[in-house]
Amino acid sequence: ALISAAGAANDAGAGVAADPACPACAAEEASLLQIGSAASARQGTATVVDWVGPCSVGDHVTCRGTGKACSGAQCCPSFNGSGTFPCPSAPADSANLCQAPAKLQNCLFEAVPAPNASWQAANALEAAWDAELVSVQAHNFVRKSVTLANGQVVGYLERSSNCSDGRTLLAFHGLTQVIYDFIEFVAALDAPEDVRVLIPDAMGHGSRIPYALSLGDKLKGWTAKERADDAVAFLDALGDVPGVVDVYGWSMGGATGLSFTAYHPDRVHRAALVAPAAAFTEGVLEQTNEGNLAANFRSVAQAVPWLEAIGMPPAAARQGAPLLAWQRAATLVDPKYWGRMWTGLLSDLGPDAAAMVANCRGKADLVARAGKSVAVIIGTADAIVNAGVPDAIAEALGPEHSQVTMLPGLGHYGDPSDAEVTIPAPAGPVAAKWLGYV
Repeated sequence: ALISAAGAANDAGAGVAADPACPACAAEEASLLQIGSAASARQGTATVVDWVGPCSVGDHVTCRGTGKACSGAQCCPSFNGSGTFPCPSAPADSANLCQAPAKLQNCLFEAVPAPNASWQAANALEAAWDAELVSVQAHNFVRKSVTLANGQVVGYLERSSNCSDGRTLLAFHGLTQVIYDFIEFVAALDAPEDVRVLIPDAMGHGSRIPYALSLGDKLKGWTAKERADDAVAFLDALGDVPGVVDVYGWSMGGATGLSFTAYHPDRVHRAALVAPAAAFTEGVLEQTNEGNLAANFRSVAQAVPWLEAIGMPPAAARQGAPLLAWQRAATLVDPKYWGRMWTGLLSDLGPDAAAMVANCRGKADLVARAGKSVAVIIGTADAIVNAGVPDAIAEALGPEHSQVTMLPGLGHYGDPSDAEVTIPAPAGPVAAKWLGYV
C-alpha cells in the first residue's frame, strides 16, 4: 500500500473545502470528494457514509455512523460519544443547533462533474480495497472491534495464535495509514503461528475518525505518549493479553512504540522500530513552520512531492499519486484534519531538531533504566526522521540492549532508485530476528 502522512496546518475547520493555496486543484478536488463519498460507502468500515456525492442545504441525507436520516437544520443522533451533531446538509449557521457544534461530515460543496479518468481511478480504488480484503484473508487476519473504558470503539485486525500461552505482537501503523496498510509490514516478519498479532487503529485513524471529528475545534491531534497510553487502554479493554507484548511500529507507529516501551515497560518484551518518527529533519521542520509540508496534499498534483519525500522515485510517485489522493478523499475529513494529526505528534518533542533528538534520548534513557531492548531499522536516505534518532537510542541503551540496522539507499518508505523496493520487505527479517521469531 502507498503511504501518506499529515499536512501542516495550525487550525482545523468543519466541512470539506478546496485548498486555497492551490486554486488550480479545486475542480480536481471536488471531483475527488465526489468519488470519496461513494467510495466510503463502498468501503464498509466505521467511517461509512450512506449518501453519495455533494448536497445542498436541506437535502435528505444520512447521519454518519448511525444510518439515521436527516435534512437541513436538524441534529443527528450521538455517535461514539460525540453527542448530537448537525446534519451534513445543515446550513453554515447551525453551530449552536446541537450538543456538538461541528458536523461529523459536511456534504455542502459545489458539484463538479468528475472526468472519466477520475472515475477510472475510483475503480482502481475499489480494486485496492478488494486487494486489502484478500490480504486480510491470505494472512489469516480477522477484523474486530473493542470498546475502551472511555467509550471509544477501536477497530483492529487480529491473527490468532495456535497456542493459548503464546506470545503477542502489538503493531503500530504510521500516520494516515489504515490497519490494512500495515499487513505488509507484519507479513514480512513471517512470525510463527504461535504469535498472536494485533494491529489496532491509531487515535484519529480509520474507525476512530468519527470520534476525532466530534471534538471539533478541540481536536489538536495526539502525541506519541498519548498514543502509547491509548495502546495500554486497548490491551486492557481486550482483557486477554497476558504478560508482555512484542512491539513493532513504523514512522508514527515507531514513535508510539518507543513511548510505549519508555512509559509502560512492564507491558513490553522487546521492541523493533522502523524509521521511528521520534525526531525530524531540519528540512521537515522548516516546511512545517512555513505551513508548506509536502504531506498536506489535497489533490493528485500535491501528492507527488509527498511520495517523493518518503522515498519513491519520481516516476513511481506520479503513478501512485492518483490512488493516494483518492484514498485521502474517501476519508471525507476537512482540509486541516491531518494537519492537526501532524502538529499533535510534534507538539511535545521540542522547538527544533536538536531538542527533538534530546527528547528521543530522554525516552531511550527511560527504556534503559527499565532494562528493555530496542532495535532501530532505518534507511540511509530517510528524509523524514532525524539522523540522530538511531544514535540517541543506541547510546542510551548500549550494545547489549540495542541494535541499529541501516538499510542502504532506503528512504522513509521507498527506495529513490528502485520503485520495486519498499522498507517493509528488508525491515521484516531484521525485526523478526531481533524479536526472536527466527
